[in-house]
Amino acid sequence: MSRRTTLRWGAAAAVTASTIGLSSCTAAARATVFNPATKDWLTDLARSIAAIQIEKALDKGLNGIWQAWSGNTEETIDKAAGGEKYWYSTWAHPVPPVVMISVSATKQGDPMRDRLVACVNGGKQGVVFEAWAWQALSMFLHELTQDKAGADLAMVQSLCLLTLVPSGVTPKSGGSPAGTVNWMAYQARNGEVEITRIVEPDGSASAIVTAEGIPDADQNPVKKKFTLPTEAAGA
Repeated sequence: MSRRTTLRWGAAAAVTASTIGLSSCTAAARATVFNPATKDWLTDLARSIAAIQIEKALDKGLNGIWQAWSGNTEETIDKAAGGEKYWYSTWAHPVPPVVMISVSATKQGDPMRDRLVACVNGGKQGVVFEAWAWQALSMFLHELTQDKAGADLAMVQSLCLLTLVPSGVTPKSGGSPAGTVNWMAYQARNGEVEITRIVEPDGSASAIVTAEGIPDADQNPVKKKFTLPTEAAGA
């Protein structure tokens, strides 16, 4: 089962942390109540960066763009899926060019276990986000975009595209032997992004997103910490 998606082309502008109101390594209260683990989690994540579904992109005359990616992307997904055979809604954005596909082991999907595969480099490479990693990324995107509209929203979305969306470099990942710490890192256009999952002493799990491309007030990479969901929204 496979579906695909592409997106509109646009320019991206750099903005600073002061412009969007970010502080270093603070967990905003509103972020802790936002649960990204919804049935339509990829739709919510993709819309936060103004991505569109490939089917709609084809209707807008981008058929040639998708055709150039389709074969590579399908092969990349097959390799990255790791035995998980169900593909769901597929979204994409051309700045930087990326196709995002949710992959699940079940026909119904499970936002607490589904993975995100971001196909880059013409569809030839895939950056795999485990559920905790895309959940943290979604929470970061939500905090950046939730109060924005119009030109302000477009500016922040451009920042997100340059600093948080994979740009084509093979990612790195690792973890502790006991599984209490896991991490992944990948290259965005404006620097590396690292997402770390930590099991807290009370058994809850937190994630820290570090974005090199977004400076804090001291010109250090912004770090944002979030409490990961324990169950899907509405469960």
